[in-house]
Amino acid sequence: MVFTRVKPVHCLLALGAVALGVFAFEGREDVLAQGITPTYYTDVQPIIKTHCSSCHIEGGIAPFQLQSGADAVKWAARIAVVTKSGYMPPWPAGPESPAFLNDRRLGVATKQILSDWAAAGAPLGRRGANQKP
Repeated sequence: MVFTRVKPVHCLLALGAVALGVFAFEGREDVLAQGITPTYYTDVQPIIKTHCSSCHIEGGIAPFQLQSGADAVKWAARIAVVTKSGYMPPWPAGPESPAFLNDRRLGVATKQILSDWAAAGAPLGRRGANQKP
């Protein structure tokens, strides 16, 4: 195996990408501020894709799949409860811990979107041309 030295600029780029991935959905405050009902295809699917689907796949370590809108709708109430409580996605580091790569915690706005979506009856909304059902 050949090891190469990682340049500091690559580390900074990786950290920036992780930060954008973790907090990307905090930009959806418009959904909350305008009282728009979140939908699966517009608001929830990107959150699940980024924070949940690596474990919630067929044969994955999670007890159920979140690979489709139907899967998410079935589990909407549970998703709202476990994300709001911080139980999911799992992140054992404490609030005073230093920053880690791949921090899986959800922000307040993201948790609220999931909660509002479930409370609204977990509407699917309109699927985009490039989105899977």
